[in-house]
Amino acid sequence: MKRDSRVAFSMFTVIAIDKEKATTRYRSLLGTGQAELVENAEEKRAALAALAEKYDSRCTLPVPDKMLAATGVVRIRIVSLTGKRNEPPAN
Repeated sequence: MKRDSRVAFSMFTVIAIDKEKATTRYRSLLGTGQAELVENAEEKRAALAALAEKYDSRCTLPVPDKMLAATGVVRIRIVSLTGKRNEPPAN
Protein backbone atom coordinates (compact mmCIF):
# COMPACT_ATOMS: atom_id res chain seq x y z
CA MET A 1 0.00 0.00 0.00
CA LYS A 2 2.90 2.37 0.55
CA ARG A 3 3.99 2.08 -3.08
CA ASP A 4 0.53 1.98 -4.65
CA SER A 5 -2.60 2.42 -2.57
CA ARG A 6 -5.07 1.89 -5.44
CA VAL A 7 -7.57 -0.92 -4.83
CA ALA A 8 -10.61 -2.44 -6.49
CA PHE A 9 -13.45 -4.26 -4.77
CA SER A 10 -16.72 -5.98 -5.58
CA MET A 11 -19.84 -7.01 -3.69
CA PHE A 12 -22.91 -8.89 -4.77
CA THR A 13 -26.04 -10.52 -3.47
CA VAL A 14 -27.97 -13.31 -5.15
CA ILE A 15 -31.68 -12.65 -4.93
CA ALA A 16 -32.83 -15.89 -6.58
CA ILE A 17 -32.04 -18.39 -9.27
CA ASP A 18 -34.71 -18.34 -11.97
CA LYS A 19 -34.63 -21.87 -13.40
CA GLU A 20 -37.38 -21.14 -15.94
CA LYS A 21 -35.40 -18.27 -17.47
CA ALA A 22 -31.99 -19.94 -16.83
CA THR A 23 -30.68 -16.82 -15.09
CA THR A 24 -29.61 -15.55 -11.71
CA ARG A 25 -31.34 -12.54 -10.16
CA TYR A 26 -28.73 -10.38 -8.41
CA ARG A 27 -27.45 -6.96 -7.43
CA SER A 28 -23.75 -6.13 -7.69
CA LEU A 29 -21.40 -3.26 -6.99
CA LEU A 30 -17.88 -2.70 -8.30
CA GLY A 31 -15.62 0.05 -7.09
CA THR A 32 -12.16 1.52 -6.96
CA GLY A 33 -10.51 3.51 -4.23
CA GLN A 34 -7.47 4.39 -2.19
CA ALA A 35 -6.49 2.11 0.70
CA GLU A 36 -4.95 3.37 3.92
CA LEU A 37 -4.14 1.77 7.26
CA VAL A 38 -6.27 2.91 10.18
CA GLU A 39 -3.89 4.02 12.93
CA ASN A 40 -6.33 5.33 15.55
CA ALA A 41 -6.97 2.60 18.15
CA GLU A 42 -10.57 3.56 18.86
CA GLU A 43 -11.41 3.71 15.16
CA LYS A 44 -9.83 0.25 14.70
CA ARG A 45 -11.76 -1.07 17.70
CA ALA A 46 -15.06 0.28 16.32
CA ALA A 47 -14.44 -1.21 12.86
CA LEU A 48 -13.61 -4.64 14.30
CA ALA A 49 -16.67 -4.54 16.59
CA ALA A 50 -18.90 -3.69 13.60
CA LEU A 51 -17.50 -6.66 11.65
CA ALA A 52 -17.91 -8.96 14.64
CA GLU A 53 -21.55 -7.90 14.99
CA LYS A 54 -22.30 -8.23 11.27
CA TYR A 55 -20.89 -11.77 11.08
CA ASP A 56 -22.13 -12.85 14.53
CA SER A 57 -18.57 -13.52 15.64
CA ARG A 58 -17.57 -14.96 19.00
CA CYS A 59 -14.62 -12.58 19.27
CA THR A 60 -13.74 -11.03 22.58
CA LEU A 61 -15.17 -7.52 22.62
CA PRO A 62 -13.91 -4.96 23.14
CA VAL A 63 -10.81 -6.22 21.33
CA PRO A 64 -7.96 -6.54 23.86
CA ASP A 65 -5.15 -3.97 23.42
CA LYS A 66 -2.50 -6.60 22.60
CA MET A 67 -4.69 -8.12 19.87
CA LEU A 68 -5.63 -4.67 18.56
CA ALA A 69 -1.96 -3.72 18.22
CA ALA A 70 -1.29 -6.88 16.17
CA THR A 71 -4.30 -6.38 13.85
CA GLY A 72 -4.31 -4.23 10.73
CA VAL A 73 -7.47 -2.45 9.64
CA VAL A 74 -7.65 -0.96 6.15
CA ARG A 75 -9.95 1.91 5.17
CA ILE A 76 -10.94 2.31 1.52
CA ARG A 77 -11.68 5.84 0.39
CA ILE A 78 -14.05 5.25 -2.53
CA VAL A 79 -13.17 6.90 -5.84
CA SER A 80 -15.70 5.26 -8.18
CA LEU A 81 -18.72 2.94 -7.96
CA THR A 82 -20.63 1.05 -10.64
CA GLY A 83 -23.73 -1.01 -10.00
CA LYS A 84 -25.45 -3.71 -12.01
CA ARG A 85 -28.58 -5.74 -11.39
CA ASN A 86 -30.81 -8.41 -12.81
CA GLU A 87 -33.85 -8.26 -10.58
CA PRO A 88 -37.12 -10.16 -10.92
CA PRO A 89 -39.85 -8.31 -12.81
CA ALA A 90 -42.28 -6.37 -10.61
CA ASN A 91 -45.64 -8.07 -10.17
